[in-house]
Amino acid sequence: MTPPLPGVPASSFTEREGVLQVAKTVNEARCLWREVMAHDVGIDGYIEYVGRDGATGHQVAVQVKTGDSYLRRSRKGKITFTPSERHRSYWERFYIPVILILVGPKEGVAYWVDARDQLRDGRSQIEIQTSTAYSTFNAKGVIRALECAGTLPWGALSIDGLVENLVCGETVNPRYEVTFLELFAHGMFNYGQSLYISTDLIDAVAKQNLRESTIGGDTAPDDADYDFLWNYLDWLSGSDLARIDHDAVLRDVMTCGQSICLTIAPLTERGRQLADYLSMVMVDRPAYREIANSKNLGWGSDVNLDSRRVEVLELKERLSREVFGADF
Repeated sequence: MTPPLPGVPASSFTEREGVLQVAKTVNEARCLWREVMAHDVGIDGYIEYVGRDGATGHQVAVQVKTGDSYLRRSRKGKITFTPSERHRSYWERFYIPVILILVGPKEGVAYWVDARDQLRDGRSQIEIQTSTAYSTFNAKGVIRALECAGTLPWGALSIDGLVENLVCGETVNPRYEVTFLELFAHGMFNYGQSLYISTDLIDAVAKQNLRESTIGGDTAPDDADYDFLWNYLDWLSGSDLARIDHDAVLRDVMTCGQSICLTIAPLTERGRQLADYLSMVMVDRPAYREIANSKNLGWGSDVNLDSRRVEVLELKERLSREVFGADF
């Protein structure tokens, strides 16, 4: 009698089909698929974005569910997936977005959703749209999924390039004049290791600029001015200057309306290099170095720029001359 051999359930092959299809799609997007080979407790792997300069460290976590039965559950253009209680808890508290991908191997299609985002809304079920191209997990879908972790890195800019962005990044509304430089310099604290980002700060800078202008009156921000703060966040992330919890920012906006209530963003090594360069530009102004390396912000709930205003204006003038020339 032939001795029995270890059995291999059909589900093992089905699961591998799904993971392999995900790996193939990520490769087509020219990104990296890093499969978890041990201790798979709810995360099958990670997708890492590859930019023009190489691997970036910008990642999302992935859980793959394979089976045509998932796709057959589609009703009114969406599939409802119910994770186990332990997976709900695990994905909700994960440190980066958890992308759930449903793969139908026979049909050769897959759909994705940011599971963590929905679970943080307090849902017990996850809805995956199947009626829009946005949710299809193809090469474009890989990039969209990666954007759930924030703005994709743009590639390394020189310090000169970053300085030009600081000076030239500005609003166009004369009654709401603000630059990236003012937000960056006024926002530095925690010994130059972190940035304070808030609608309160941009409002305070705009009001101070208007008071010192010949226009007078009150600030009059429009939608483009609030978009400017989002552009500033995108610039910080895309230039790899600060680590921003985009999920927390979006939830702040959902709570507070259009405003970004408060975000504290640690500077990256590149961000600290830029901060150090600004200090070097102001090497003859000890007061600026004290501000840039201060422990505290210098204001409470009401933003007060007085302690920093003179030094930041001097920095703005020096950098503007550096970018635009001596005739500025």
